[in-house]
Amino acid sequence: MHICFLEDTKLEGGTQIWDIECAQYMMNNGCSVTILTPEGGFVAQEAQKLSGVRLVTYDYNGVETQSDESIALWKDALTPCDVVVMTCHPPRVKGELNKYDDGFFHVSQLAAKAIKAGGLKCTLLAKTGSIVKEYKKEFYHQPDIKSKVVAITKFTFNYLRDDYKIPEDASCFCYQGTDVKRFFSEPLRLEEAKKRYPTPPDAFPIFGCVGAYEKRKGQDALVDAMVKVVAKYPNAFLTIVGQNGRDGDIETKLKDAVKDGGIEKNVSFYPFTKEPMYIYEAIDVVVVSSLMEGLPNVLLEGAAMKKALVSTNIAGCPECVIDDKTGYLCEPGNVDSLADSMIKICAAGPEGVKKLGEAGCQHVNDTMDKNTQFPEFKKLFETLMQS
Repeated sequence: MHICFLEDTKLEGGTQIWDIECAQYMMNNGCSVTILTPEGGFVAQEAQKLSGVRLVTYDYNGVETQSDESIALWKDALTPCDVVVMTCHPPRVKGELNKYDDGFFHVSQLAAKAIKAGGLKCTLLAKTGSIVKEYKKEFYHQPDIKSKVVAITKFTFNYLRDDYKIPEDASCFCYQGTDVKRFFSEPLRLEEAKKRYPTPPDAFPIFGCVGAYEKRKGQDALVDAMVKVVAKYPNAFLTIVGQNGRDGDIETKLKDAVKDGGIEKNVSFYPFTKEPMYIYEAIDVVVVSSLMEGLPNVLLEGAAMKKALVSTNIAGCPECVIDDKTGYLCEPGNVDSLADSMIKICAAGPEGVKKLGEAGCQHVNDTMDKNTQFPEFKKLFETLMQS
């Protein structure tokens, strides 16, 4: 079986890390693997470290024209493949047109054109966790080729079926999962974690927000909510770890908001890290304030490390954040709702927070262990190859 991982972004995130890890698993278990991705991006760089992978790169901006040259490159890349696993990213905007009009480029378009141009028999498998109502059905399902969509949350699976009317035989569900063998609470790691992410000695609870600084992540609402939390619980603390993403310099705006809110002593900023275990070890609660998500890896990772959770009630987040059992949910973009959920954590005290974290850990181990999910994806790929 030959699998292609098609990742049309230069950025690094949980999905891109999953691509590399899943590719390695598949090669370790007898599969051939191609990775098709923009040159110079995170996935391309990491793929170069994989022994035995077939790496094909392309000009990120150049493919937007969907030229004959780009179609030919992708056709050659996909020719030996049985299954093409495509992350379903937002469409790219062309010029000043609305991204959902005809002035967009979407990775599914070029993939479908390449498959049709080559008369290829591979299945294009769109993998998605996020749902945006304005997205077009063809972002997920291309009816003119062998096409299927795998949803990584139950919410997404139901939405694709009920709202997009994607046929049941063209969609399926499989949790992406997290590596519970990598993310586990380790008391011996705590001393180093406190050195990397210091907080006042009386700080509690310590909230942690990990992720790119982007509008969809809602960190502006988180800072505003933190102002309300500190007014009631002065020892509450927020550690923010990330880097600027698609939307410019949001970090500076967040720091200005912290200063304007008078909570500089209660908030710290740190750069992106490839060792997130230390940030999880240093905090008590993982906070996701996003306006759009699938099922964020940070929730799964934090839960695996016995951290309580606070998240907006969107997409697959409630499948990990079970209200009043593993954490608390809030309404997206609603500062008061987010603050209320964070205040519930504060009121729970150390024992209550510990209980939430232990319940979350058990839940993730039972249902979302990546080491059991990779074999499930392999079974899915085999089924698609035989269909």
